[in-house]
Amino acid sequence: MYVDTTFFSLNRQADWEKGALHNLVFTERGVRIQRSERYGFYHTIRLDRIEGLDRVADFALGENDKIYLLDRSSNVFLYDYENHYADLIFRAGHSLFSPQAKLTRVGSHLLIAESEGINRLVAYSPGTGQAVWRMNRYSGIPVHPLAITTDRNGDAYVLLPLDPVRREGVVQAADNSFYGVLKVNSGGQPLHLYQHHTLMIKKASRLHNLQERFHITVGPDGKLFILDSKEREVTSFHADGKYEKCSRIQMYGGSPSGIGVDPHGALYVGDNHPIEQAWEDNRFILQFNEDGGYVDEVTGFRGQAMKLLAGYARKMYVWNEDENLITVLEQKRRTQPLGRQGALKGVYFSHAFDSTETETVWHKITVDSELPNETQLRISYYASDQTELIVGGRRVQLDDYLQDEHIPLAEKLPVLDQLYSVPIVNPKDALLRAKGRYIWFKVEWSGNDRKSPLMKKLRVYFPRNSYLDYLPGVYQQDSGSRDFLERYLSLFGTFFDEIEETIDHMSRFFDVDSSSGDLLKWLATWLGIAVDERWSEEQIRRLMKKSPELFKKRGTRQGLEEMIEVFTGEKPFIVEYFQYKYLLEKAQVKEYMEQLYGLDPYRFCVLIKPEVVKSEEERKILQKIIDEEKPAFSEAQLVVLEPRIYLGTHSYLGINTFLSEPTLLVLDDRTTMPNNTVLIDLDRDNRIGLHTRLELDANLE
Repeated sequence: MYVDTTFFSLNRQADWEKGALHNLVFTERGVRIQRSERYGFYHTIRLDRIEGLDRVADFALGENDKIYLLDRSSNVFLYDYENHYADLIFRAGHSLFSPQAKLTRVGSHLLIAESEGINRLVAYSPGTGQAVWRMNRYSGIPVHPLAITTDRNGDAYVLLPLDPVRREGVVQAADNSFYGVLKVNSGGQPLHLYQHHTLMIKKASRLHNLQERFHITVGPDGKLFILDSKEREVTSFHADGKYEKCSRIQMYGGSPSGIGVDPHGALYVGDNHPIEQAWEDNRFILQFNEDGGYVDEVTGFRGQAMKLLAGYARKMYVWNEDENLITVLEQKRRTQPLGRQGALKGVYFSHAFDSTETETVWHKITVDSELPNETQLRISYYASDQTELIVGGRRVQLDDYLQDEHIPLAEKLPVLDQLYSVPIVNPKDALLRAKGRYIWFKVEWSGNDRKSPLMKKLRVYFPRNSYLDYLPGVYQQDSGSRDFLERYLSLFGTFFDEIEETIDHMSRFFDVDSSSGDLLKWLATWLGIAVDERWSEEQIRRLMKKSPELFKKRGTRQGLEEMIEVFTGEKPFIVEYFQYKYLLEKAQVKEYMEQLYGLDPYRFCVLIKPEVVKSEEERKILQKIIDEEKPAFSEAQLVVLEPRIYLGTHSYLGINTFLSEPTLLVLDDRTTMPNNTVLIDLDRDNRIGLHTRLELDANLE
């Protein structure tokens, strides 16, 4: 039984773009909620579990995600939180600095700054504990660091008062005094002083109080940001030292503490205001734009942010002094909320589908979608013979109203909820109760932090064609049973429609490029190809397309080359006996020819580049291909070349061996040292053989 129906479809980007998309994006596979780079929970470092560590006073990032920790006893640890290993760098009682010091890493050194004392800015070697350089004055100005940070190039930035005074034996900043930020390279050489007339301390303050007031950070582009938590202002300078602007951050309540910039240049500020123990913790890390406007709060963290470091390897480190822990947040692509603090959802309003006939009874919709766990699709509709209606006391064209970007979505939704039908949740096939020439759809995507529904296609069929019309009239007399029976029979109608559509498009199942899975393997049997399960679909397609020509060349050198190229994507090198026969007459190379290729005239070698064969499984498939395609009377040897020089074996210049200029030895993921290597240092300059740590107190040169 075939019923002739008409349908509209939403499956191409041009179709979707006729409507209005809110927080949605069109991809090759369909429409889903937008995603953005956002911080989420990654790891918790519980500081009370580190043996020998007192309460933390400050922390800084070391190399390879390790953390320097300064405690209240003046111990300094280098802690590897991934492997839970703590190395004591400075032991309490060293008299080099106090627990009030600030830490940062500059190059391979640990920079320690104190606002008062004898040594106020000193770079130490973490391996030996020796001072590498120190700075107590700059251009006649005493250096009293109030805050320090480091950029991605290893240069340090030190915030200091420019005209400190000493009163009653205590150094402090005077009324209406200025401060600036000094940039210093890893060798201790001053590079630039950032200063501006807006960088002012209006009321005299002790340096200890100013340390809690100021925080600085440097963005990935070298831009400097200074947070004045008392004035709630962020001052920025360009990388060249030029003053940019001063913005007041829109932070209502709370106490700004700590500032960071992520790899994309987004600005983050922590909160350090005290709360009553019985109250709910309402302290968050807040994101701001360059003008200080509030953007969003960071999910995955709630609590005190005494200090935060952001933008390093897409991670953010937040120190919570109250709970004695450091929380590590990682930036990943996550579902984007609809508006500030909105739900993780997207909304789509379609344009009007025009049936061209008034009082059209719309039949049904079919939806092709993917719905991961904890996600949902909700579809509502509205039908009318008119495209105009009254909204908010004025007559509007519904299409124009839906796509008007000047009307906020939050204003549209309450009005339209009264207009559209009750939502159909996660439909695959659903009857419509709609009558009118035009029909509009509203689709809502609801996701979670990691997942979003994906809608590939939506079809709306019209006019109403029911299989109930083919049954005797007695089945249509009772309205209640008629409605149920009509919906019941529509399931079979959808089933028959799918079969008829499959038959109509049967030709596409015989197309190698559009077929996949078991169907593709079944098509391969039409050509007499027994496909190994380890072949990829792309390899099977290449084989099927070339099979007519390959059958003609089977058993020949060219046929074998092309067959291997089908599997690997690259032609092999084949060495036959006649190619090196003349070399066997030379005694000095005969032994090597025999070792490499043999003396059998019916034997040949197939050489494969190392990057072509990625696993032992692929090597076995290649051997099977060669055994099946070679001439019956011959013997074949498969050689997968090594990606390096092995003298006396298969090393070929320009294939797996290259000559280049000599360079310094660098140990990385592609370079290793044998386990029998011995490092010797006759003068014991770097303590080889004692207690040596690479890149801390020893280097390989």
